[in-house]
Amino acid sequence: MNSWMVALEKRTLKLKLAFGFALMLLLAIGISVGGVLGNRQLVNNLQVLYETGMKGVSHAKSALIAYTTIGRTVRQAIMAPDVKERERVLDQLTRARSQLVKEIEQLKPTLIREENLKNLTLFEENFATYIRGVDNALNLLVNERAAEAQALVTSQEFQKPGIAANEAMTHIIQLKEKNAQELFDVSLHEAEQGLWKSIILLGGALAMGILLWSLVVRSVSTPIDCLREAVEQLAAGQLSHPVPYRDYANAISTQLQTAASMTDLAQSFLSNIAPLMKIGQGVLYLHEEGQHRLRLMSSYAYRARKNLDQHFAIGQGLVGQCALEQAPILITEPPEDYIRIGSSLGDAAPRAIMVLPVLSNQRLLGVVELASLQDFGPKEQELLDSLIPLLAMSMEILERNSKTEQLLVETQPQGDLRFTRRSGRAQPSHPGFGERRHCRPGCKRRDDLCQPRCVDHAWLCHG
Repeated sequence: MNSWMVALEKRTLKLKLAFGFALMLLLAIGISVGGVLGNRQLVNNLQVLYETGMKGVSHAKSALIAYTTIGRTVRQAIMAPDVKERERVLDQLTRARSQLVKEIEQLKPTLIREENLKNLTLFEENFATYIRGVDNALNLLVNERAAEAQALVTSQEFQKPGIAANEAMTHIIQLKEKNAQELFDVSLHEAEQGLWKSIILLGGALAMGILLWSLVVRSVSTPIDCLREAVEQLAAGQLSHPVPYRDYANAISTQLQTAASMTDLAQSFLSNIAPLMKIGQGVLYLHEEGQHRLRLMSSYAYRARKNLDQHFAIGQGLVGQCALEQAPILITEPPEDYIRIGSSLGDAAPRAIMVLPVLSNQRLLGVVELASLQDFGPKEQELLDSLIPLLAMSMEILERNSKTEQLLVETQPQGDLRFTRRSGRAQPSHPGFGERRHCRPGCKRRDDLCQPRCVDHAWLCHG
C-alpha cells in the first residue's frame, strides 16, 4: 500500500483527479448496467406472466362462460313461451358457440404444461359429444317436439359429457392460476434480489468513492505537509534536514545496483530516466579501451537512423567527439533527417539532443545520447548531473567484478598444477585432466580452456 501511495504522490494533480473521476465513472456505469439488466429481467418475467399466465386464465374463463351460456340457452329455448322469445334465445346460443370456439383457439398457445394440454383434449372431446346432443335437442324443438327435447336435455346421457367438459375446463383454469401465481412469486423474488443488489452496489460505490476521495486527498496533502515540515526545519536552522521528493536518484540507484551485466545496467538506466525526462529515444555506448572505440550497449525506443553504426571511434561523430572532449554536447533543432522519434501512429524530429560522457575519476566509461521532443530544462540537467555519477559507479563495479572473475578463471589452472606437483604425482587424479573433452553446452571458452563450472568437480579440461 505504501508503494502505491508513494507512486500516487509523485503524479500531477491533474492526473490524480482524472484517475479518481475515471474510477467513479466506471462505478457509475457498473451500477447503471446492473440496474438496467435487473429491470430487463423483471420486464421479461412480467411479459411471460402476462402472455402465458393472465391471458391464458382470461381465455379459459371466457370459454367456460360461453360453454355455460350454451347449456343455459338450450333450456331457455325449450321453455320459451312464444316463437319470438325462442328466436332471441337461439341467437344467444349461436353467439356463445362462436365465442367458445374463438376463446379455445386463443387459449391453446398459452398452454405449456402437459397436464393442461391433456385437459384441453378432454374438454374438446366431451364438448363435441355435448354439442351433438344440443343439436339433436334443437332439431326436436324445430319439429314441434318440445317434450322430447326437454326429456333429452334432462337425460343422463346428455348431461354426462357436459359435466366432464366443464370439469376439464375448470382444471385448466386452476392450473393456469397456479402457474401464474408461481411465476409472480418468482418475479417478486427476483425484483427483491435486484433491489438488494442495487443497494449493495450503491453502498459499495459510496465506500469506494470515499476511499478514492481519501486517497486523492492524502496524496495531495502528504507532500504539502512534508514540504511544510522541511521548510520549517530549514528555517529553524537545521540545514541537514532532508528535502522530500528529491529521491529519484536514490530510487534509480537502487535499481541500478541490482543489474547483473553491463547490458542490464544500460537498459535499466535508460528505462528509468525516460519517463522522468520525457525522452523519446536514448542509447548508451560502452567505452572499449583496448580497441579505442565506443560500442552500442543498449537503447530505448531506438530506430534506424542516418549513417547508423554500432561502433564509434574516439572523435567520430557527436558520440565520439563527446568521448574525446569528455564534456556534454547539447544540440537544439537538429536536422529533420538526423533522427526520428516515432510510434505506430507517426513520427517527428526531436527538438533537442544531449550527449553526455560517463566518467569515473576522469576515466571514460561510456557515452549516453538522449533525444527529446522538448528542450532539456534546468530540472532535467540537475537530474542527469545526479544520475550520471551513479551510472559510472555501477559500471565501474560491474567492470571490476568481471575482471575479478576473469582473474580467478585464469589462475585456477596454475593452482591445480602446483597442488599436483606438491603431492608428488605426475597428474591429478581427476579423470578429465589432460583428456580432450568438450565444454558443456552454453559454457564460454576462455584461452582454449573450459571455465571451472563447465566440468565436474570444477576441474579444467582442454577443449
